[in-house]
Amino acid sequence: MTSRERLLAVLKGELPDRVPISTYELQPQSTASWENHEPSYAPLMAFIEQHCDTMMFAGTAGWRFAEGQTEVETWTEGDWTHHRTLLHSPLGDLTTHHASKADVVTTWTLEHALKTPDDIDKYLALDFQLGDVDMSGFFAEQDRLGEAGILLPGVADPVCIAAEAFEMSQFLLYSITDTDKMLYFLDALGERLIDQLRLVCKAGVETCGERFGEVLFRLCGPEYVTPPYLSPKYFNRFVTRYVKPMADLIHEAGAMMRYHSHGKIRHVLDEIMATEPDGIDPLEGPPDGDIDLAELKRLTGDRTCLFGNLQLKLLEHGTPQQVRETVVQCMQDAKEGGRYVIMPTAAPINIPLSPQADTNYRVFIETALEFGGY
Repeated sequence: MTSRERLLAVLKGELPDRVPISTYELQPQSTASWENHEPSYAPLMAFIEQHCDTMMFAGTAGWRFAEGQTEVETWTEGDWTHHRTLLHSPLGDLTTHHASKADVVTTWTLEHALKTPDDIDKYLALDFQLGDVDMSGFFAEQDRLGEAGILLPGVADPVCIAAEAFEMSQFLLYSITDTDKMLYFLDALGERLIDQLRLVCKAGVETCGERFGEVLFRLCGPEYVTPPYLSPKYFNRFVTRYVKPMADLIHEAGAMMRYHSHGKIRHVLDEIMATEPDGIDPLEGPPDGDIDLAELKRLTGDRTCLFGNLQLKLLEHGTPQQVRETVVQCMQDAKEGGRYVIMPTAAPINIPLSPQADTNYRVFIETALEFGGY
């Protein structure tokens, strides 16, 4: 089987020739991935391209602020680059402040746009505009990827946007003390996201035809409402009521949806499954999560495809023997009957790539190839 055939088989409940192997953000075929332009990652990326199955990130049209509403200031302090953004809302300005370093590919948020529930009205008063929904570039990426894999466009749910607009503790506090206002915010965001997704799916079908059915949307955000952040009783009101219509829209267009949620999902698993996901990731086991892979397999059966269970910290800090033993255990827990893709929970962000991570990734892939056959 090709990687494309293998991934589509496992997503559709068919038995592939072996368990698909994903390295998540490490995507050798992506011209946009910074790892493909960083020399210390080059040998590993070549190894991944030879042996793994790619689900490649792909961009789609999204909301943006209208021209003239943002003002950005950039400066450096030592190794740090700072960006301060002023959002000019008709109801008052909002400010964000981000910082980054050249040797760590991530962004730290030092100031969030929303500080109090009153700022929600300022945010919603901004003029949001939908970018050009031209999917020709999306189709070209699908065509270029060919048999090496499938496309994985990302979609945020309302709680993803709301939680990241606030500092996390403030988001949680106001979700409990001013629930109605937070739901008002989520309702407004949900309407915009559905409008966006509807246009994307329509353009995708028109551009890609039946091949749009090979697209796997990755829906992000539910993890902000998993325990212990909020009680499970909030999950339906904050997540499922918005995710289910988004999933339905994706499925009506013939595409697939992978439900992304880090953390502890045991007590919200029924809500997750109520959205009818084609896949769930990244399946963090205890102590980071609260349910092991074997139990997830037992509870979900053949209703969805499981992606993950290899913690990144194991690949970065474990021994090769620990990695090998964990991969073998993953296969024992989830391989039977198909519907499983072995995958790390994240990917390295440090430059250069450490020799230990390089070695452990190779052990992970080689062991998965050894024990993943059907």
